[in-house]
Formats: sequence, structure tokens, C-alpha cells
Amino acid sequence: SDLVRRLAPALGEAARSVASPQVRQVATIGGNALLSTRCRYYNQSHFWRKALGFCLKKDGTLCHVVAGGRKCVAAASGDTAPALLTLGASVTLESQHGVRALPLIELYRNDGIANTVIRSDELLTELVVPAQRRGHRGAYEKLRVREAIDYPLLGVAVRLDVDPDSSRVTDVAVVLTALQAKPRRVARIESLMVGMAIHSEAFELAAQQIGHRAREQCHPVANVPGDPEYRRAMVPVLVRRALLRAAERS
Repeated sequence: SDLVRRLAPALGEAARSVASPQVRQVATIGGNALLSTRCRYYNQSHFWRKALGFCLKKDGTLCHVVAGGRKCVAAASGDTAPALLTLGASVTLESQHGVRALPLIELYRNDGIANTVIRSDELLTELVVPAQRRGHRGAYEKLRVREAIDYPLLGVAVRLDVDPDSSRVTDVAVVLTALQAKPRRVARIESLMVGMAIHSEAFELAAQQIGHRAREQCHPVANVPGDPEYRRAMVPVLVRRALLRAAERS
């Protein structure tokens, strides 16, 4: 959508990175927002999983990722959720018992088995993205094995709100995905960037500092393909890249 790409560029980039053109023609934004968690020990054939004695997510009592783990650590894998979170989106859930609305950030749980609070009798019927501030900019970066038809090993969505008159940052948000069972908003970053002129050396330094802070808050495990330490090392790279690309937008 030209409208989405213009007004919510991070969401447009995230949606364009989902799977393949064929899948995107029939998929829905709600389906991607509710995409189940993935794990290398779960997303296999029944024969393969049975040989290991299954796992916590389905039919078993053991976690093969974390020895002795009693909580499933399958990872969030939807591309659009982090972008929607940076935009302050909300959802509407409907069932025969009524309608409820909640901020998208309250939809997700850090549980690989039940990673949302949606009930078994509910359907997601609406995603609402509020109008963004004048000067809004965004970007999405995705680490993956292949350039198409692949889930993220790491996804990074950023939002920059920039004062059109002074070109200074008024707000910033960074949300990561594929590192735990729910998307994670990087905490305590506003003081590092708000007030910076977007084309200054100070801004570039702040982007680098935010990347390192994001890395400090992330501790991926071997639940999806790709070495966990490599995925963690790529956090500051993609965060910085996304912030600098967002800053270049007008």
C-alpha cells in the first residue's frame, strides 16, 4: 500500500519482507501479527519430533533448547508485530461473549506455547494504527538465511519522530523480534537520542549507543537456526542501520 509506505514506512518494509509474493497475496496482517512461535525442535515432522520424545510445546515434557527448562522458549517469528508496536497499534478481539480492545503490546506474552492472551473463542477482527506525529519516520531490518521465503533470525523495527522545523528527534522507539517468545521493546533509550539533530555526529553516536543498549538487553538461545551469539552480535548492527535509514527519510 502506497499509503502505508508513506505514513508508516517501518510497517511497509516489514510487510514486504514476509515470506514470498505468493504468500503475501493471500496472507493477512492479523495472521502475521498472531503468527505462532517457532523452534528448531518443534517445526519438524512428527517422526522427527517423536524420535526426540517431543518437547514442551507439543506432546512432551522436556525443553531441548534449555536443559531442564520448564518454560517453552520458542521464538516470536512475525515480521509485522515489531513495526506495529513502534506505531502504538491496538487490536480488537471478538467472540460470542462480546468485544474487547487492548493495546497490541498487551496482546503478547513471553511464553513459547501461549504467546498471546487471545482466548480460544476469540478472533482478531481489527488492527488500529493511530495517526502518527508530523515528522514520523521508520524502518525495518531483517536478518535471515535467505532473501525471501524465510522467517527472521532477528527483526528490528524503529520509529523516529522528528520536529520538521528543527530536524531534532522528539521521540524514538526500537522493537526487536525473533529473540524470545514475544517482541521486545528496547528500554531506556529516549535520553540517548531525543533532542539530537538527525544529520549530526551526535545522532550517529546515539544510534550506535542505542544498538549496544539493545544488545545488552537481549539474550537469544539456540531455538531457531543461526548461532545465538551471532544473532546477538547483529543486534547493534541492525539497530544502528535502521535508525540511520529512518533518519534519511523525509
